[in-house]
Amino acid sequence: MLQMETSTGEASGDFADACRLQLGRILRSSDFEATEREHRFLKYVVDESLAGRGERIKAYSIATEVFGRDESFNPQSDPIVRIEAGHLRRALERYYLTSGQGDPVLIQIPKGGYVRNSISGQRQRSARCRRRRIRRSRWMRLEQTAGCHG
Repeated sequence: MLQMETSTGEASGDFADACRLQLGRILRSSDFEATEREHRFLKYVVDESLAGRGERIKAYSIATEVFGRDESFNPQSDPIVRIEAGHLRRALERYYLTSGQGDPVLIQIPKGGYVRNSISGQRQRSARCRRRRIRRSRWMRLEQTAGCHG
């Protein structure tokens, strides 16, 4: 059983390592059709969430720290983060429908400002397959699968 968080809000070593391995697997996959900017977006969201800073991930911080927008960035007038998040969601969905079907960690970027409590239908498995929601924030949800067979 994995420890979900330390007292500082950071992910435990084993889980953080599993998430980083999963991130690397996704970023290297030819089935993950995303731009370099979307790669940086995903890496930023995973790294910040694992470091216990998920609540600080906002459109402004993504735009300035990942996309290089200046301090005058206004998410109300510049939809770049929303647009790129949509592209990233679709790229992750394609990945998990293809080469990522059996992966032990599921990384999702939930749509909108609310984290869904249910698993999307695309990754349903037999009753023997259990998912444990490990980390979630507005920008990311990580899940671990256990007892799943192909």
